[in-house]
Amino acid sequence: MNNSEFAALISDVYKKAFIEIMANYHCEAYESEPSNGLMEFSSSVSVDAGAKDFEMSIALKMPYSSLEKSIPADTDNQLIDEGQLEDWLCEISNLLIGAVKAELLKRNCILQIGLPQCNADQELYDIIPNGHHHVKYSFTVAHEQCESIVSLQFLEEQIDCSDFVFEEAHHVERSELELF
Repeated sequence: MNNSEFAALISDVYKKAFIEIMANYHCEAYESEPSNGLMEFSSSVSVDAGAKDFEMSIALKMPYSSLEKSIPADTDNQLIDEGQLEDWLCEISNLLIGAVKAELLKRNCILQIGLPQCNADQELYDIIPNGHHHVKYSFTVAHEQCESIVSLQFLEEQIDCSDFVFEEAHHVERSELELF
C-alpha cells in the first residue's frame, strides 16, 4: 500500500474509532470544523506507535467538561478530580491506538504501541514530532470542541499493509490484552 493510501486508511479508522468510543460512553460525538478559540480547562495526551516501515503519534486534547460527561462512573454524584480526568484521557488514547492496531492487525500489519503521556496545559503541536505528515481533526463531544492530531512518518515508499482484510488472522477479542 502506498503512503497516501495508508494515511487515508489510518484517517478513516481513527475518526470512526473516536466517534464509536465516545458513543460507547454515552456521549454524542461527530467531526466538526476546527475552532479558533483557546480550549480552557483541558488536558492533552500523546501516544507513539510504530512498525517496520512507519511511525505514528496521536495527540488528543479534550476539555475537562467533555471528559466528565464521558467517564464511566458508578454514581452521578461522585466527585471527579483532574487526576482522574487525565487518567481517563489516557485511557481514551489507549482505546484509540488500540482500535488502529486492531484494524492494522486484520491487514497483516503489526503495530507496536507505547504508553500514553499526559501533557497538561500543552498545545497539540508541542507534543507531536516535527517534520512528519500531520492531519488535524476537530470533534464535538457533548457540545464541546475537542482536537486531535495524527502524525505519520513514513520510513519506506510502500507500507507492508494488505488492502484485503483478514478477519480471522490475529483475532483478539475486544478489550482482551495480547501479551508478547
